[in-house]
Amino acid sequence: MQLDLESPVPLYHQIVAGLRYRVATGALAPGAALPPVRAAAKAWAVNMHTVRRAYRILADQGLLECRPHRGTRVRPDLATGLGPEQRFVHEVAQRAAEEFGWSVEELARALRSASSWDDPPTATVSVVECSTIQCADLAAQIEARWWVRAVPWCLAEVGRPPPGPVLSTFFHYNDIRGRWPELAPAVAFLQVQPAASVFAQLAAQVPAGARPIPVCEFDEAQARGIAADLAAGEGAAALRFEPRAVASANELLAGGAHPVVLFAPRVWAALTPAEREDPRALPATYEFVPRELDALAERRRWRRRAVGTLAPVSSPTLKESQP
Repeated sequence: MQLDLESPVPLYHQIVAGLRYRVATGALAPGAALPPVRAAAKAWAVNMHTVRRAYRILADQGLLECRPHRGTRVRPDLATGLGPEQRFVHEVAQRAAEEFGWSVEELARALRSASSWDDPPTATVSVVECSTIQCADLAAQIEARWWVRAVPWCLAEVGRPPPGPVLSTFFHYNDIRGRWPELAPAVAFLQVQPAASVFAQLAAQVPAGARPIPVCEFDEAQARGIAADLAAGEGAAALRFEPRAVASANELLAGGAHPVVLFAPRVWAALTPAEREDPRALPATYEFVPRELDALAERRRWRRRAVGTLAPVSSPTLKESQP
């Protein structure tokens, strides 16, 4: 795959678009192995962080699976035999990336603003969290799997979520029940856990037996809680985590003493775009516990998307509030 190093389109966008097109046209069949991050970075003349980011995006979109210590491959259960309509969609996505630098999510948002979907979402739910990035991540997880419009709503906003069902995490049970007791019948609370993609990235970057990985949060208690969640994760293995309360988001990056630094969602949001591109910086992304989200979807009668379909995206998130 040839990348245009002079193009204004970000390199990771080019990789995502190129790999999506190859999956859509059958050049990469279900189950096909992708080159290891180091080999791909060398072949495409980019840094390893760019390749990891592209692979992570495609994994989050349901096209790839990243297996710690076993590599990355096209999902073996991905639908095959794509017809001309599906190839057309992937070609449009590739052109949008090449000509305008749009991600698939940005293209979907533009289409939604111009017209309605032929197969519109069958339900709407407000996703309430204390971080705009966390809201957007959790909302995207819902929209990627079901025909549901998930609207991010940050607790830092003034007012209350729009009328209708509300979804949040148990961490904010007291916040929401105390702030809006009248919403109790409409609110569902689910557990979250560190995303599998976090452990896949750490497995690729952190050697066994390395010093503890700092987990940055503005609040000490929350830093301890996130570090404990990570240590209990299925992909934690030999990894060790050290909670760190920081006064400024880039405090540990600026020091240069740590090969990898994990950032809680609201601290990640406070980093500059350039700091987020630092190969040492990784977000401590959370995801809903799958069995709980599946059970909620069944109760709410949400209609599931087919694997590999493009999902509309939530409304742009508001500016992150600082503690």
